[in-house]
Amino acid sequence: MLKHYLLHIFFCFAAFPGFSQTGNFSLQQKIINMDAYYETYPAEKVHLHLDKSSYNCLDTIWFKAYTTIQESHQLSDLSEVLYVELISEQGILIKKVTLQINAGTVGGIIPITNAIEPGKYILKAYTNWMRNFDEAYFYHRQIEIGSIQLPALSKSQSKPISFKVRFFPEGGPLVNGLRSRIAVKASNSDSLGVSIDGIVTDNNNVIVAQFKTGKAGLGQFAVTPQTGKSYKVNVSDLNGKLPIVIDLPQAIDKGFSITVNNSQVDSITIKIACSEALLKDKKNELFSLVAQSCGKIIFVKELQLTVPVLKIQIDKRKLPSAIIQF
Repeated sequence: MLKHYLLHIFFCFAAFPGFSQTGNFSLQQKIINMDAYYETYPAEKVHLHLDKSSYNCLDTIWFKAYTTIQESHQLSDLSEVLYVELISEQGILIKKVTLQINAGTVGGIIPITNAIEPGKYILKAYTNWMRNFDEAYFYHRQIEIGSIQLPALSKSQSKPISFKVRFFPEGGPLVNGLRSRIAVKASNSDSLGVSIDGIVTDNNNVIVAQFKTGKAGLGQFAVTPQTGKSYKVNVSDLNGKLPIVIDLPQAIDKGFSITVNNSQVDSITIKIACSEALLKDKKNELFSLVAQSCGKIIFVKELQLTVPVLKIQIDKRKLPSAIIQF
């Protein structure tokens, strides 16, 4: 008797209007349970519209807040109170305001006194209802607070520009033997994009990939990790300065990878690949590809693990205009 496995891999992108297909009874029951959960505990979200993206000491942060509910994104009447916090980079609460929500909206201010030091801060907004769920669903936004006057530095005093680089493997973890596309985000100390060069090498110093990021600090490369090898990324700015060496995450031996191609006008192509070790261990067993948006399951397809690579096409007209997780 075939076992049933649920493949739950996340990939976010903008799409277009939903259908669902169901497999056996256990899968149907999972879908029913998930839909019932989201119906009982609807997802509320907060969005803040700020007057500026950066501020100076003695400025005032003016904002308009909107609370929305579930996949409809309609203004929410679930919560009556909104909390907005200003938090330092070290996680210290600097200021907190409590506001009365009226028909899903409210305006507010946060004065920046001279007691607040220049630097990066996080604006966090949430309702009491949202505290029932993971804090990742709260509204978070980084802002910069500068001093009133920034004295010019001489060349001998100028500080070196630093930057950080983050890597985002598409579809989750890297899997040995499977080609994975990895997005790159490079930003400086002001959270602005940085143009960089990158060279990816294995533990034998063999170059396996190269990339550049544009002015926005965004780029990508592809790599096929191999069992027993580790990988490093050698990064420098476009002048060849400030070299950084970063370890890529260690790849796993058994797993799926997923690639979503959203470039076609009328359809989305999803490629699911599994490692040799997983195919050998789970061949002919069932798994499911599930898509959800704003807490609603909008697509389910049951598949049998018979080959290393499967491709699926989905008509965009059957998907909502929203962020979708596969």
